[in-house]
Amino acid sequence: VFALSLVAAPALYAAIGMSGIFWLTAILAVAAIGLVTHVVPPAPPLPPGPKPLFREVLFDTQLLRLNFGIFTLHMVQMAMFVVVPGLLVRYGDLPLASHWKIYLPAVLASFVLMVPAIIYAEKRNKVQAVFVTAIGLLLATLLAMWLGSTSFMMMAGGLLSFFVAFNILEAMLPSLISRIAPPNAKGAALGVYNTTQALGLFVGGAVGGWLVKNFDAGAVFVGGAAMVALWLVAAAPMPPVPMRR
Repeated sequence: VFALSLVAAPALYAAIGMSGIFWLTAILAVAAIGLVTHVVPPAPPLPPGPKPLFREVLFDTQLLRLNFGIFTLHMVQMAMFVVVPGLLVRYGDLPLASHWKIYLPAVLASFVLMVPAIIYAEKRNKVQAVFVTAIGLLLATLLAMWLGSTSFMMMAGGLLSFFVAFNILEAMLPSLISRIAPPNAKGAALGVYNTTQALGLFVGGAVGGWLVKNFDAGAVFVGGAAMVALWLVAAAPMPPVPMRR
């Protein structure tokens, strides 16, 4: 849904404008409140046992790696899409309302390419290898988009590569959180994870805007690549995770 929202955004912007997008967001939020209060069943009680301290969840080394990962992933995505639409207009002569023609094929193809990687990771117990490879792919994509930022074809190919890496990591990160977190602290761990994800969205938009204002579009890709390189260094020594039962 997150990826497909990028596909829908240009068409929505053309049809209802920016204010309409905010009104649509508000309506969907109210609908989500109704779903939570009237449709979602009550949460089951926590399993018996001592409750871990919140700071233990917050500062757990393995969880910190994953939280830094989701922060970086969404920071990079939001920063990228500060500049990608303008580059597609400038170098591809593609009107904003037609950007879905690039985003939709990239998103759909990325889902097709992502599935075998996820199946291989789970079936062959290669979670760490696939996870680290996807981070490496993300890093290589950002560097390629920086070097080819004036090429429409490079932007289009880079978006496909980006979404493949993004979808693999977006699927694996919450799974890893749920496996690594203590049974009595999964809710707290996922709460910290989701908060970190939201912070990444905010920081990505703010930093991406600042970089393109004070430097250029290339600085956004370079800054994102630097963050992903730090993530790769942090994720590489990740210990084995429990297999899904």
